[in-house]
Amino acid sequence: MGKSANLKVNVTADAKQATETMSNLSREMEGFSKIKGTGMATSLLVWTGVAEKAFGMAKKLYGAGKELVDLYATQEQAETKLIATLKATGNQMGLTASEMFSMASSLQSVTTFGDEAIIELQKLFIASGKLTKEQLPKVIELSLDMATAMGGNATESAKALNKALAEPAKGIELLRDKNIFFTQSEADKIKELTASNRLMDAQAIILDKVAQTYGGIAREVASTDTGKIQQIKNLMGDIKEGLGQGIVNALGPSFQWIIDRMGEIQTKINDLNASREMMRDLREGVNVGEKYSPEAIQGQLASWSRIINTMRRNSGKPLSAKRTQKKEPGAGTS
Repeated sequence: MGKSANLKVNVTADAKQATETMSNLSREMEGFSKIKGTGMATSLLVWTGVAEKAFGMAKKLYGAGKELVDLYATQEQAETKLIATLKATGNQMGLTASEMFSMASSLQSVTTFGDEAIIELQKLFIASGKLTKEQLPKVIELSLDMATAMGGNATESAKALNKALAEPAKGIELLRDKNIFFTQSEADKIKELTASNRLMDAQAIILDKVAQTYGGIAREVASTDTGKIQQIKNLMGDIKEGLGQGIVNALGPSFQWIIDRMGEIQTKINDLNASREMMRDLREGVNVGEKYSPEAIQGQLASWSRIINTMRRNSGKPLSAKRTQKKEPGAGTS
């Protein structure tokens, strides 16, 4: 049996076991919700135990395919953030999210960078609002070229280039750290174009200079044997992301169930703590009318009344009679 088949069997078995555990936990919670007696500490311990079981189940579901789920989570978060950025900017660039993802995949296929890293660069440049959709692919690839040549992080290179393109007259100085230098004539021309609101023309000079310095390096490195090894790793990552997505989609309802149940547990614990605090205040003579709302007081009184009635039913006789019953004087034993 292959590794992928083993994974499928394990995940299926874990999911089945998790479903059975959820069913058992649900029945336990229903029983615990009918706890009899007034032992607050005992009640809190019981509900803490329920919380631990719910948390343990979440870990079980997550542990079934941790690496796959983590990889998918990284990809999903990158895509979600890009979509949110497109919406926030009113999609001024005129590219859909699908077109962005396709661009990222295309650049991954010719470089050593994963598509999730490229999506991060897309988000960065879109947020600046200083580029057109025709410029974007070139700017992103030049960022990858720069990062490959400098041996640094693609996001750092993109940030430097983004600042230079957003404010060309000032930004060209930032590119010195990336070993990109402009002649005095080029710098003067960029300042002149910027002053006359010809931003794209000023940006074109910057992009040409970056291309002259680093253009094509990312593709060249990807074409080497070691570069192909990295591309294979990226493709394996994509396959694992797909498997992770399948696990998350299959177990998504289970995750929501756990979140809902743990919310109920937290509410129950909070209610028990609040009831205990009000009892203490009453014993210590605190004016509860000043500290608690009428609704909170009525709610606690109703809760205590239910507890007393439960105890009466359990004892089979009125609580007051149980407390006051005394042996008659002179009565002996039979």
